[in-house]
Amino acid sequence: MSNPYGFGIVAARAMTSVALAGGNDGKNRSADSNEPAPLQDTINVTAAAGKGITFSTEGFRLNLSNRIQVNLGYANLENAEDTLGVRIRRARTKLSGDAYKDTVHFVLQFEWADGQTNDINDALIIWDFYKTDNNEMSLRFGQGKTLFGTEATGTAAGLEFIDRARATQMFANTRSRQAQVVGKMNGGRFRWNAGVLNNDVAAASLGASEDGNNFSNELNWIAGVSYGTGQDEIYGEARKQGALQEYTETQWVANASIHYGQNDATDVGAEYDAFTLSIGGALWTGRMHFLAEVFVRDENADNTALAIESQAFGWQAGGTYTLEPGPSIQWGYGVRVSGVHITDVTGANQPIFFLGAEGDIFEIQLVASAYYVGHNLKTQFGYTFQSLDPDAPGVPDSTNHIIELQSQIVF
Repeated sequence: MSNPYGFGIVAARAMTSVALAGGNDGKNRSADSNEPAPLQDTINVTAAAGKGITFSTEGFRLNLSNRIQVNLGYANLENAEDTLGVRIRRARTKLSGDAYKDTVHFVLQFEWADGQTNDINDALIIWDFYKTDNNEMSLRFGQGKTLFGTEATGTAAGLEFIDRARATQMFANTRSRQAQVVGKMNGGRFRWNAGVLNNDVAAASLGASEDGNNFSNELNWIAGVSYGTGQDEIYGEARKQGALQEYTETQWVANASIHYGQNDATDVGAEYDAFTLSIGGALWTGRMHFLAEVFVRDENADNTALAIESQAFGWQAGGTYTLEPGPSIQWGYGVRVSGVHITDVTGANQPIFFLGAEGDIFEIQLVASAYYVGHNLKTQFGYTFQSLDPDAPGVPDSTNHIIELQSQIVF
């Protein structure tokens, strides 16, 4: 894999060459003047805190940015040994931009953190093949977020809590190689997406192999809609959570997504079909932000001797309040509850979803966030109360306590 930082070196050398070409080279001088002839193309370079470096010229823009998340965590586990340690939760380099008069967009994002299963998170081309004043349709082609789920669709760089809710982490929160058509109507208030994916949308499923090709003829299908007044502010891949500024007018969005998956034995080890539904929404008012979401999932294995099928239900609801900015820090506080309920487990061997056993997971999370430069530079302190209640005979219940300190910088 090539190093994305190499692009910056190449770009710098190219700009140096352009500057020299406009200097003392006699071939670049006008016929009746000793002054250099004007350059035909100009590359503008800008840099801003939290936004990386941007190279732009007529009809083309490229942004290079990086993100680091460092986490110190302590887990007090009732039925296992306690854990304490520092980890790099995310360390990413992102190249994104526009080409051909803002009709083609691209994203290339690399993951450097240890323990990650994939090196390339995103490799997307988005082509706006239809545009009017109020409507737009685009082809989304490559590897990226599935656009399934309210919280999972937004960037992890903009989370108000230490990480996404437990239900989101299990029922959504994955990427896939895909071909989707996405659209905007009514000036952007109504949005939709539909297409095919290589893998399951649920990160806790057996078929969540996001960084890979599909070696069979079975695909997953997805469709989603969203509507609201706050589409550009609180929904979408680049949107960040929290009312870091006061909103005098309420902004809201509601969305729903459905996924039907056909996963073949050649890429997941056991054939199964899965139907997953997500319904959620978010709201900003004043200095408060609320987000809620529910998930419903049903699985059917072709051979229950190879795969454990189940039904599952998940939910989350949370809210935060952000104080007015201080001299150097803006504080925010939040509380969130989330749960997962698994029933009707049948079959043996590989579980399609999570542990393959009936039971419940319940979490309450508290967070205090110190925003130095918004989400681009922040430190968060979080506490999670976790209750595990498996229905399997002989498996004890567990009450766990997790304390985390996490810092993030985007540059």
